[in-house]
Amino acid sequence: METDFQKFLDELRSRVSVADVVGAKVKLVRKGKEYMGLCPFHNEKTPSFSVKKEDNIFKCFGCGESGDAITFVAKLKGIEPIEAAREIAEKYHIEIEDKKYSKSSTITDYLKRCIADVSKTDGTGCLTITLEIYNKKILFRI
Repeated sequence: METDFQKFLDELRSRVSVADVVGAKVKLVRKGKEYMGLCPFHNEKTPSFSVKKEDNIFKCFGCGESGDAITFVAKLKGIEPIEAAREIAEKYHIEIEDKKYSKSSTITDYLKRCIADVSKTDGTGCLTITLEIYNKKILFRI
């Protein structure tokens, strides 16, 4: 079942060109159907950073970084993908319909919604919290 927020992310990906987002930070040169530039994630002299406008993705053949516009902004700024999505939506005037993911929502509220499992660990007394964000499980031990 697709959540409202997942629908928002899909809409954002379909309305925002990765070439426009990347092109605001990286000088891109058209090479056939692709755009090439110097990778912002590692130092290089020869462009190995490719943007495929048709597929709406980027890929660096030097360091292996890849993804979409949301991933690019998140990795470039060192922020969570949800924050990157909010920034992109704000810049391109795309409204987030699901209020629980809007900017007014605190990170604590967001984490509470993402908690998949809370349990005590075996005899350590540490609280273990497993979060599932963007289909990736993240384990916190407190």
